[in-house]
Amino acid sequence: MSAGDVSGVRDLLIKAALGKISNSIFSLLEAQNAEGQTALHVACRHGSAELVEAILECREANVDVLDKDGDPPLVFALAAGSPECVRALIRRGANVRSRLREGFGPSVAHVCAYHGQPDCMRELLLARADPNAVDDEGESVLHRAVAKKYSDCALVILENGGCRSMVVLNSKNLTVQLLCLEGKEMSVVFLLEYRMLDHATYIYACLVMSLIGSLLTCSKFFFSANSCVCSF
Repeated sequence: MSAGDVSGVRDLLIKAALGKISNSIFSLLEAQNAEGQTALHVACRHGSAELVEAILECREANVDVLDKDGDPPLVFALAAGSPECVRALIRRGANVRSRLREGFGPSVAHVCAYHGQPDCMRELLLARADPNAVDDEGESVLHRAVAKKYSDCALVILENGGCRSMVVLNSKNLTVQLLCLEGKEMSVVFLLEYRMLDHATYIYACLVMSLIGSLLTCSKFFFSANSCVCSF
């Protein structure tokens, strides 16, 4: 049977559940390869939603099983950019607030932002993943998306409660606003899309952005002037 034979996999699992064939088929779901990945990890890695759903129909399947790197199947589904796989895992109870590195690393939302998957991000946040989570490097989920210039993903975060991350300082003492200014095309997108916030917050954000822009301009002028003085 090929890995892509979804109906065959489902049929085997149903027969095993009914006791028509050896229950050893269930042990295959728990078997891990050299990287510690199960059949569910592999199905998610390939973005095969049908196969993921077939595996999850078996109650013995562990939706949050970890591989040797400490990654659950959800991480693989996010990296593959499959909102269908993500949705199937969430329906089965996947932990959307889990963190990697034994609970001290980035959240699964950070992983999604790193890969720039807006549809997957929407599924996570609708399932109550934390849009303002901060990782062990001081980076918010929004920081990750903006730093990678994934504007679509960043906007999904903002639309779903990630506004508080706008003022969070990362380990480099950079707010999301400063990251937006570093990538000028991103700052324009963010200002235009601030219609999602209430009017007062919109005005405040514009003022903050303008103030930061002015301060940066003054700093450049100051250092430029000092350079001229030193050259004499």
